[in-house]
Amino acid sequence: MKGLTSFVSFSLFLIFFISGKAYANIAPLKILKDGVEPVKNPPVKIESAQINVSPYYNNIKFSCAYTLKGIDNIDNLTIGIPGDLGYTLEAGYIENLNVFIDNREVDYKIYNTAKSLSGIRDNYSLRFKWHTFNVPIKKDTETNIFLNYDISWRTSEENNNPYYIIPFMFSTDKLFGDVKNYRIQYLNDDQISPPDVRIIMNSVAEYNNISKSALSPALNNNQLLWRFDNTNDLHDFRLYVLSYQKAASNFSTNTSIDYSIKWALLNNNYEQLSKIFEQITQNQKLSTLTSNDRGTAAYLASEFYYRQKKYNKALEMLSLPYKTNIWPVYIKYEYINALKLKDSNNYSSFMEELQKLGQYNEYVLARSFADEEIKPAAEAIAKTAIEESSIEEKVDNSNTKYNKYLLYGSAGAAAICIIYLLHRSHSH
Repeated sequence: MKGLTSFVSFSLFLIFFISGKAYANIAPLKILKDGVEPVKNPPVKIESAQINVSPYYNNIKFSCAYTLKGIDNIDNLTIGIPGDLGYTLEAGYIENLNVFIDNREVDYKIYNTAKSLSGIRDNYSLRFKWHTFNVPIKKDTETNIFLNYDISWRTSEENNNPYYIIPFMFSTDKLFGDVKNYRIQYLNDDQISPPDVRIIMNSVAEYNNISKSALSPALNNNQLLWRFDNTNDLHDFRLYVLSYQKAASNFSTNTSIDYSIKWALLNNNYEQLSKIFEQITQNQKLSTLTSNDRGTAAYLASEFYYRQKKYNKALEMLSLPYKTNIWPVYIKYEYINALKLKDSNNYSSFMEELQKLGQYNEYVLARSFADEEIKPAAEAIAKTAIEESSIEEKVDNSNTKYNKYLLYGSAGAAAICIIYLLHRSHSH
């Protein structure tokens, strides 16, 4: 299979081994002789921010709207967006930047990071090239800034892998002080599958110490939404989203099957896609495919069966002996199996799967699903226990006995929730 194995392997190398600061939005800057440096607490604060992010061909498009309010008067406040040469995942290469201040387009200048920085040196890469512009600030007056730009990496593997990697560095925005009404929207090119979304924090802080706002984005089909209303909620992180549109369209058998895949993708024909990729796993005549290629095909087939709610078939695909490094198979298996168990009202086994999913800190949507479902599942188990006890002991309908069982059941549900939370906290 042309190229897919190599760029998937390279992508996983990047995910697990590259660290450092990620993409930023804006930062207040001071111009020095040899460049610029970020500064804290300028005479302006962020009243609101709306950050819209979406894939755009092989790039990631940012559209950022800020409303700033002056605390004091300043003729020209220098504000910058950091980017690098694009060879790492630190910031990416900035392209097609447009800057508007109060609906008027303004020019920008590029500066290197100064070699000699003051107290916040450790927080910012010396490789950053700052795209800067000047903003006149008036006390108690709002100023609207709109930024439109693309980011990319100057590595063909990174731009063509099946993941979208969107780095954010909100520590720059925190330099403005208090932040209110801060919103981020990520709009994917395809339906987002919860077990295929990952957030990697850029700090060494434990996930228990990261704000829930950062780790619990709202999901709506192909959209992720974060809401922040406190400066402490802003964290630096990288978002990884597996794009089935990219993974499927880049899958190559070097046969006419490839045209069938593209046609089915064009028509969002999940039934056809699931069958095609299942057949690829079974077709031994496709001698150029490796075991990893067949494992990737099985993973893709499982997703398209899952979208049809054919959970048994999806689990069957994930149980094939072929392995893939496109994404951890067991997380997707446990998530789909949990949905199947819930649909069949098998709450005891459903609870077991939730306990597993609750341990995957970086897989934030899978973990959020477990957090949301744990209490209703515990209540369902308690209710079942009450009903079974009523049948076995042939209890009458007196309020005394009913309330006794209700009390026992509620206590049992609470105990299950407590055990789950304790188990998850100790595992961290």
